[in-house]
Amino acid sequence: HLARRYALTSSGLVGSREGRGDDPFEGTAHARRDLLHHLASGRKELRPWAAMGLGVMGHWLRAADQEPSTAADTALRGSMRRAKRASDLGAYAIAAGRRRDIEATEMLIDKVDRVRDGDARSYVALGLGMIGARRAIEPLSAVMVDGEEAAKLGSSLGLALGLLGASEVVPKLTTQLETSASDAARLAALSALG
Repeated sequence: HLARRYALTSSGLVGSREGRGDDPFEGTAHARRDLLHHLASGRKELRPWAAMGLGVMGHWLRAADQEPSTAADTALRGSMRRAKRASDLGAYAIAAGRRRDIEATEMLIDKVDRVRDGDARSYVALGLGMIGARRAIEPLSAVMVDGEEAAKLGSSLGLALGLLGASEVVPKLTTQLETSASDAARLAALSALG
């Protein structure tokens, strides 16, 4: 079953590639339609992988100066809203981040505040960092200065703040780096500073 999961992600990559002929991105719509089908009504264990495929597709379409589908962004936000499992939420958050879906920002900020699973919160933080949602700096910084929470989220929180270019949190981070008793909290601060 691992092959099917990788195939969904690969479909996003292949669907984002420019072909030849009059419509070089003709295959994009076919790949997107297939991924959206798996996201909406595929087997539950394959839905996060379809989301990752859509994330990969959106990322590479932007790199090719093509606009990703707003319908796919909307579908991913709906899946994120309904996610019951932490691992699913993490996949949807990373997919939104790869697509740079700025409209997902508020939902992801809310998830950082409300979700208690450390892995899911880490992926949500990374999603915010990949989106480039500077609005997320303050909520992520609040988590970062709580050494215990920062330790739970590990370097993902620091990386998210680093991706956002959050230079205003440098004094707090250097203090945390110098005073925290937790190696994990110091590593998170170091990641953000890096």
